[in-house]
Amino acid sequence: MKAENVIGFTLEEARNMLKDTGGKIASVRMTSPPKAELTDICDYYRVINAIDKGEEGIELIVCKPL
Repeated sequence: MKAENVIGFTLEEARNMLKDTGGKIASVRMTSPPKAELTDICDYYRVINAIDKGEEGIELIVCKPL
């Protein structure tokens, strides 16, 4: 599966899509405003970018929805 195919989905949906197609998640990172408090990453966060890291898998960048 191409990395860009999971952009716009929730983290949970993206994980399931990658799992179903044999894809691997290299890491999950969260982006937020500069002074925002860091929180745990939840399954309902949105994937806003996905970077193909080759054999490592796909790095997912997520953000907390409003």
